[in-house]
Amino acid sequence: MPDVQICCIFFDGVVSRQEPDEYVAIVNLGDASQDFVGWRLVDISDEVPTFEFPKLVLGPGQKVWLYTNEVHAESGGFSFGRGTAI
Repeated sequence: MPDVQICCIFFDGVVSRQEPDEYVAIVNLGDASQDFVGWRLVDISDEVPTFEFPKLVLGPGQKVWLYTNEVHAESGGFSFGRGTAI
């Protein structure tokens, strides 16, 4: 059964004033793969920004990172593409 959790929120980036290195890390702690199609990650303070995951299946034990404005292929390659800190 899938058990997907946010395992880390790095909310105070160290790269420039725009903090492109902020990220949210998500892990699948379950024993089954989880399809993320249609899943969204939303800043609940004002509902902006919103990121909708493209085609992604996260296997058991796998982790993915979503950055403010950086792309790291080794950690999933996902970014809000936002020029300001979240």
